[in-house]
Amino acid sequence: MELESQSAVYVGWCKSAVYVGWGKALCVLDGVREQCMLDGVRALCMLDGVRAHCMLDGVRALCMLDGVRELCMLDGVRALCMLDGVREQCMLDGVRALCMLDSVRAHCMLDGVRALCMLDGVRAQCMLDGVRALCMLDGVREQCMLDGVRALCMLDGVRAHCMLDGVRALCMLDGVRELCMLDGVRALCMLDGVREQCMLDGVRALCMLDSVRAHCMLDGVRALCMLDGVRELCMLDGVRTLCMLDGVRALCLLDGVRALCMLDGVRPQCMLDEIRVPCMLDGVRAQCMLDGVRPLCMLDGVRSACMLDVVREQCMLDGVRVLCMLDGVRVLCMLDSVRALCMLDGIRRCVCWRV
Repeated sequence: MELESQSAVYVGWCKSAVYVGWGKALCVLDGVREQCMLDGVRALCMLDGVRAHCMLDGVRALCMLDGVRELCMLDGVRALCMLDGVREQCMLDGVRALCMLDSVRAHCMLDGVRALCMLDGVRAQCMLDGVRALCMLDGVREQCMLDGVRALCMLDGVRAHCMLDGVRALCMLDGVRELCMLDGVRALCMLDGVREQCMLDGVRALCMLDSVRAHCMLDGVRALCMLDGVRELCMLDGVRTLCMLDGVRALCLLDGVRALCMLDGVRPQCMLDEIRVPCMLDGVRAQCMLDGVRPLCMLDGVRSACMLDVVREQCMLDGVRVLCMLDGVRVLCMLDSVRALCMLDGIRRCVCWRV
């Protein structure tokens, strides 16, 4: 890949990076902590003393330096690296890259023209996707999202969180800590008194009460409830039963044997907490939750997302993309295309699963 000299200018080790060629450039300056992502040549560089992180999608190379703490995993063009010293997490899959540095707390993600960055200095979080932009400033704690007519803003003075998209509006006031979203018949509200969160969309309702920490969703015949005490989705607290009703589907978990069972037509699956085997199949889809370690897994063809309550693992499923983060070891995992999920554990080992 060739670039004109005026298209990319590098001074030193990415102390200054400007990409003009295709108009896709993400640069963040914080002294020497500079992160630059060029979607044209797909290059991501960050300098923090000796902690240089460089990723070139052209030559498909990902390298991270932190004294002796160098961890690089290459899977074709995909690479996942995490440095415990700086708590740096980087994932590259195709043109996608996600990096976070503890020193500057910079979080950047590139996916096509999309970029997400957060700097600790101003705590600014910005997302660019076409005309969409999400920004949050620590000074006023203002969060704004622009997507056509959509705008999401939160001000520290009144702690007002508002989103406007046509008739949609999302607002939160500090006085009552009320979060409301209106989109036609949809409404999302949370009151601090009872910490109740409710979402109304037609017949759908999502509510959580702080007294029992019950999370319930109603959609036609579907009912989903969760009690925080046992951290399980439950319909009945007495037997700690997890029940999901959706047509003929029923999902139940019994605390006595900690068995997770899913019935969908003729497909039943059960899981026992003693061996902690997650299993619940609905065609190619699998969603499992163990009361002991509380993992939540969902498989849909090539997609998988897992969440462990003990280690505060957070997972997000987006199409074929899966993003997971372990708070304990700050592990960032992304699954995409080749179905490879890699995590770095406390002793800095990278384990990769191929589906």
